[in-house]
Amino acid sequence: MASKVIDRDGTTIKLEVTIDIAGSMLQAEDAILEALNETGAIATEEAIQRFDTDGSPIVIGGTKWYSKGHLPKAYHTPYKDVSVKRHVYQQSGGGSTFCPMEQQARIMGTATPRFARMVSNKMARITPTEVVDDFEQNHGRHCVKATLQDVGTYVGSVLESKEENWSYAAPKLDVEVATVGVGVDGTCIMICGKPTGGRLWRARSRCTTRRGSVCTPFM
Repeated sequence: MASKVIDRDGTTIKLEVTIDIAGSMLQAEDAILEALNETGAIATEEAIQRFDTDGSPIVIGGTKWYSKGHLPKAYHTPYKDVSVKRHVYQQSGGGSTFCPMEQQARIMGTATPRFARMVSNKMARITPTEVVDDFEQNHGRHCVKATLQDVGTYVGSVLESKEENWSYAAPKLDVEVATVGVGVDGTCIMICGKPTGGRLWRARSRCTTRRGSVCTPFM
């Protein structure tokens, strides 16, 4: 079972895929999925590299940055993790680094845009453990729960920063609102620790459950 690029023409690539479909139908389907994931990973690696620079110095804010060379880094894709060599830039005096390829390709931390979208969509509906199982069973892709949580957190932080600049038009209602009510519901809140000497204890053994209230506005 193998996949490889056999031709490139501008932004078009041609891949050759070899699949062993022996065994039961389920085994054949699993083999097909594995081959498609391999093919998708190869195509994604080719797509990411389109956004890389040629290594020439770049100027940002009037300061010149220089390439440290083609350095490899692993990225999470919908198919599997891929290692891509890309130019990483730094100022002549050292300091922080910058990867133009990641910015141009809209890499979300270490995840490609589609993988980040898949993870955030699933994480909003089911638990991280269930997301891991979903990727394994339905996509044939092994994932680590911590990685999925990191991707979800990154996407959330991006949306939170954007929300501060976004504005929403108030919807036009067919009927004027006549009454606005506010309800208070009881709930249980886990409280981890208590202030002691200006510090907060966060040890799990210090956690307790207290009754609290949730405000529920309605019209």
